[in-house]
Amino acid sequence: PEALDAWPVQFAQTGGSMKTIKLTDRAVATSSALGTTLGGAGSVSHILDPRSGHPAPAIWRRVSIMHSSAALADGLSTAGVLMTAEALTALLHRFKDVSVDAVARDGSTLMVG
Repeated sequence: PEALDAWPVQFAQTGGSMKTIKLTDRAVATSSALGTTLGGAGSVSHILDPRSGHPAPAIWRRVSIMHSSAALADGLSTAGVLMTAEALTALLHRFKDVSVDAVARDGSTLMVG
């Protein structure tokens, strides 16, 4: 096959649509409080809030972080699931070359970087 200049990655959006981004020399990590669930009803997050020890509230449908380090992107996406939009934005400004594409439970989006 023909070589690619960038790796196409798709994200699920509100209403079932898809969004495509192209990555070059970057990793993407996506976390969701309800991506993997515990309990019979499937409504308990597998991500625990370290402040309380309880399952994380489902603030975000998904938090996707892009960075040159896959490990950093993974850690920030998991931490981001626990944060408000303001806290997540402030956290990302502490790191160089980080971007986020997140969708809240209400369908609103957050894009930084």
